[in-house]
Amino acid sequence: MIDIENIFSMRTVKDVVERKGEGDNIEEVIKGTKVGEEILSGDRDTILPLLGNIGVDITQTLFVGPYVVVVEGASDWSYLNWFTRKLVKNGRTGLDIRWVIAPAESASKVSSFITLFKGRGLKIATLLDYHDGQKKMVRELEGSNLLEDGHLLKTIDFIDQTEADIEDLIGWDLYAAVVNSALSIPDAHKLPSDKPEDCEMRIVKEIENRTRTIPFGVPEFDHFVVAKYLNQLSDEEIDALPGLDSALNRFEKLFEKLNSLI
Repeated sequence: MIDIENIFSMRTVKDVVERKGEGDNIEEVIKGTKVGEEILSGDRDTILPLLGNIGVDITQTLFVGPYVVVVEGASDWSYLNWFTRKLVKNGRTGLDIRWVIAPAESASKVSSFITLFKGRGLKIATLLDYHDGQKKMVRELEGSNLLEDGHLLKTIDFIDQTEADIEDLIGWDLYAAVVNSALSIPDAHKLPSDKPEDCEMRIVKEIENRTRTIPFGVPEFDHFVVAKYLNQLSDEEIDALPGLDSALNRFEKLFEKLNSLI
């Protein structure tokens, strides 16, 4: 077996060949084998298995690293990267650079991604939204033994709610302000700066309901459009966002938990 992370512990086995004769009458006689430490040997037959495994290892980590955190989609990927940059810039704890964020494109594909990565011997964690629509899926994943204990993180672990999406970690005041600007919502229909008392627990659910009543011509609410817009803001615009400090606190708590798993 080849331990690709400790290649200098490997030993090579080479044929010891004795050549007899001259010119076209050279005869090669195998006298035996030699075990050695020549892992950088130029002998093709000796190092071919090593080169093959190195090639496999490289291709496996072109898009993922040895530590992978699987998220549901592109907007989750964008928010984790955005808040990491902001926290690190402020001298606070962001996501450890050894973690590679892998979006599964949908919650239903998370288990498949984890199964794929687990087969490669990678260290895996996942962050999942937690609400009625996917509580069953989360429970099944928890009971599948695909993940080590403590490696399945739920959004409700980082906010005082029984149901939550990653947008709830961002917070109503910040997220609503970004949605208003990203969709250029007219003043008469802008989302309020404070979360209404009678609204849905999950921010995304409430905003989906409210944006359905916006007049024709305003872009449709889309999770990734909002995430993309956030990434386009200048430092001055970011610093003026309401609720930024609270959001940073929640994401820092999430990153500290993920970093502790390495």
